[in-house]
Amino acid sequence: MREALDAWETRSVATVAPYYAQVPGRLFFDSGSLKYTSWDAYAADAGPAFASFKSATFTLGDDTQGEQLGDMAWRATTLRSLFTLAGWDDSSPYGPLDDGLGPSARPLGDRSRPLLRTY
Repeated sequence: MREALDAWETRSVATVAPYYAQVPGRLFFDSGSLKYTSWDAYAADAGPAFASFKSATFTLGDDTQGEQLGDMAWRATTLRSLFTLAGWDDSSPYGPLDDGLGPSARPLGDRSRPLLRTY
């Protein structure tokens, strides 16, 4: 899980693509358009959004769980997401965009582009 999040911190969908199924018709959900019907559709929308950030940092909670049952597996965890927009003035009293869980929290409604979240 940490390896995939490290890839997302590069802000390049090409770097994270190996972690996702490239099967045509596979569904992807996110807070941008919410539903994408292929990795290509997701990458076309998410790529420019992630590239607009100066940085992205993901911190895993200490509650990660998972299990493999035959050829199926699941994983779940709490995740803190911190995004800084390119050109953002780091001295601003509002701090970087935050998922609302940290001390520098700023309402996500103040953004002009939806933030993407990994689930």
